[in-house]
Amino acid sequence: MFWLLLYLSLKSIDCGTAPPQFCSSDTRPLGDAINEFALNLYQQMLSDLTDPVNDNIFFSPFSISTALAMTYLGTAGNTATEMKDVLKYPACVHPLFKALLTALNVPNNDYTLNAANNLFPDDGFMIEQEYRNNVIQFYFATLKELDFENNSTVAREYINEWVSNHTEEKIPELLQEGDVTALTVLFLVNAIYFKGDWLNKFNPDLTEPATFHVSPSNQIQVEMMYNQSTYRYYEDNTLNAQLLELPYAGEDISMIVILPNDLDGLSSLEATLNPINLKAALNELLYPRSSTHTSVQVWLPKFEMKLRYKLKEYLQALGMVDAFNFGADFSPLCGSCGVFISAVIHEAFVKVNEEGTEATASTGVVINRGIKLFKANHPFIFLIRHKKSGTILFMGRVTTPNDSGTSNQSCLTKIPCPKKRKGKLSRCCGCKYMFADPKTKRIMTPKAMMRKYKGRKCLEGCIHRKCIP
Repeated sequence: MFWLLLYLSLKSIDCGTAPPQFCSSDTRPLGDAINEFALNLYQQMLSDLTDPVNDNIFFSPFSISTALAMTYLGTAGNTATEMKDVLKYPACVHPLFKALLTALNVPNNDYTLNAANNLFPDDGFMIEQEYRNNVIQFYFATLKELDFENNSTVAREYINEWVSNHTEEKIPELLQEGDVTALTVLFLVNAIYFKGDWLNKFNPDLTEPATFHVSPSNQIQVEMMYNQSTYRYYEDNTLNAQLLELPYAGEDISMIVILPNDLDGLSSLEATLNPINLKAALNELLYPRSSTHTSVQVWLPKFEMKLRYKLKEYLQALGMVDAFNFGADFSPLCGSCGVFISAVIHEAFVKVNEEGTEATASTGVVINRGIKLFKANHPFIFLIRHKKSGTILFMGRVTTPNDSGTSNQSCLTKIPCPKKRKGKLSRCCGCKYMFADPKTKRIMTPKAMMRKYKGRKCLEGCIHRKCIP
């Protein structure tokens, strides 16, 4: 069992000439903010695993943070405060995202890396012009109106096609049936795609079946790759783990593998890992005081996975609550529009082999208009009134809606019941007449009727109104 991350190495990005409303003395790097949020979200996912020993986790903190940053741009008040605290955004977050997105999308001959953002508003939803300008300026987002209200299925299919095109068809159905509805007024989406070859490729001829220890008592056979080359390598005593950097061609991006020293050490590593000791370990690995490129024999399993998450409960557990409630403050987005986040959906794919890695992810934020719920599933009072005069014509209470009172359309016929025979009890249960089956109209004795419809209410007064349990 091991822990891995794709590490993006970029020069520090500052706020530049960003508008003053977006920047302050908070100059925390955006990478640190995303990484801290990543570890917090990872812990929430970990706590929700059905089988913590066997279940995998894979997601894109960048994609989630970007989609929610576009959403955060449209919030104010406590809604914005909670999002900022949970997502760890610095005050300069929007210009920093602009710089990061610019850097990610620079054409490169060594690897493929693209990130794209889009907004899909309902064609009747009015977005504030300032928000529209800012989301285009800082996130390079495009806007495409769709008709959620009248044809949410077509809207969903259009969005899925957009995501599929921006993930090289690895995520063809980010949105499933019911994720967007006639109540949806806006869908914000990010997609990121990466494909890179290893700087030091694994030789396919050396890949062979090998044992992988899921736990000390559970082993499986996997395709294990092998390579011996010079890598950055570090042993961290705090994490009780080995760290290895596997760079991709161009050396702007690398995979960091964190391997616990013990076969069953992953849970201990996950309990120990936090933003401070992770950053310290990466600094020792990547920016040592002296060169530590070391000759290392590496065995790494080939693997591929695709995972889909509904993030609402995780984000709420971290403290992002207001944005999901009817009282959410989205005034910078749409004024007094009464909208809220109904879902945050994320899907991620990764494939690792001898050549390199292909990884992609997409995150969608579903914004719905608020609608009050009136579900009369418990006792209530009702009035029937004449509107012009205001007079109450009828008034009542409902405690048992299926109870029609003392009578109902009877199944009783005028056919007399059989009389007692040889001293045995009548099959009529005290009724004078036979019953007609309400479905088949077949004439039956009350006893036979009761037996056939056992478990349903019998409304025949000659037996009693609730004679059948």
